[in-house]
Amino acid sequence: MTSTKDTKRHELKKTGMNVPDSTLPTGLPSDYKSDQRILAPIPGVVTQVFVRAGERVRPGDPLLVIEAMKMKNTLRSGHDLRVTAVHVETGETIRAGRLLVEFAKK
Repeated sequence: MTSTKDTKRHELKKTGMNVPDSTLPTGLPSDYKSDQRILAPIPGVVTQVFVRAGERVRPGDPLLVIEAMKMKNTLRSGHDLRVTAVHVETGETIRAGRLLVEFAKK
């Protein structure tokens, strides 16, 4: 039986991405969002970016919007954090699992 992590590893390697096994998402919501980073939960186009490096965010603050199949998905902060890096720009097409935003605790 193949695990979700093995399936994701295979999918990412087919696209030519070289991602360490420890950073591969398993498909569970907790894998895409933590107090250190947010990964793209779905493929799509980044239509809005609300934050910049150095800004502080609170729980519920919008970080960015991904549009996929004509549906807009707003990704929000889950904790009181400081944004250390934003790895995408408005208009950029992204794949699921792509690193979007990194954080540091206040």
